[in-house]
Parts: sequence; C-alpha cells; structure tokens
Amino acid sequence: MARDCHTCRHPELEAINMMLLAKRPMREIAEKYGLSTSAVHRHAKHIPDNLVIAKQAKEVASADSVLSKIIELDQRSDTIYRQAVEADDPGLALKALKELREVTSLYAKLTGELQNRTVHNTLVITPEWVSMRSMMLAALEPYPEARRALVAALGGAQLVT
Repeated sequence: MARDCHTCRHPELEAINMMLLAKRPMREIAEKYGLSTSAVHRHAKHIPDNLVIAKQAKEVASADSVLSKIIELDQRSDTIYRQAVEADDPGLALKALKELREVTSLYAKLTGELQNRTVHNTLVITPEWVSMRSMMLAALEPYPEARRALVAALGGAQLVT
C-alpha cells in the first residue's frame, strides 16, 4: 500500500475495500465515505491481493456449497424413487422421478449444459426432401384446401440449401 493513499488511512477502510470488491460504483463509495472519486479509484488499484484472493475463495466455497446441496437432493430423490419402486407405490415413484428431473435440470443450468435457446424451424433441402415435398403436393392435388394449407405451413419454415 502506498503511504500517501488517503483511502488507506480512512477509519472505514475495510468497508471501503469490501464495497470495491463487490464492484460498487466508485462515486457511491466516495460519497458514502467522504472521499474523492479519484482517491477511491487510485486506492482500488492497490487493494491488498489477499483480500481479492479471499473474495475469490468465498465465491468458490459458495459454488461448492450449492453443488453439494444439488448432489444431496439428487441422492435423496433417487433413494425415495428406489424405495417407492420396491414398495410398489407408483404415485410416489412418479413424484420422485419428477424431483429427479428438476434436480437434473437445475444442475444442467448451473453447469451451462442446458440453456434457453430460441428454436427456429429450419429445413435442410436435400434431394430426399425435394422428392418427398413433390410427392406430398401431388398427393394433395385433389384436395386444394389441404394443399394450400401445406404450402402455407412449409412457407413459414426457413429453408437452408
């Protein structure tokens, strides 16, 4: 730490450091503790490395705690499912399976394996598809309304060649 850092000599140094580590706006910190924004900015450059490491360790421990809770929920749900199957209780077995599905979904979201994505209707044009489309349209020739409905439905799909 630099000897001339006004922030380092502040009586609320620990609270200031915690706010900086929490990425609070420097202007907010400066106003709250009667400092200039530039003093807070200069101080942020030399926050003790051990504080940064401690914050990172706390985040890792928190993530480990969440993951261990998910694993525990998975194990408990699986145990209940197996007991329900042994006791021939299909209602309880289905409830346990539902819980297992939710736990799996939660785990997949946490690890990034499951993401909400927009699905687009995309057809890849292959010779097989062209042939199939022609056969469907030919088969619907005697039924003009059904043929128009099929053409309209296919027109809404994005075609990729």
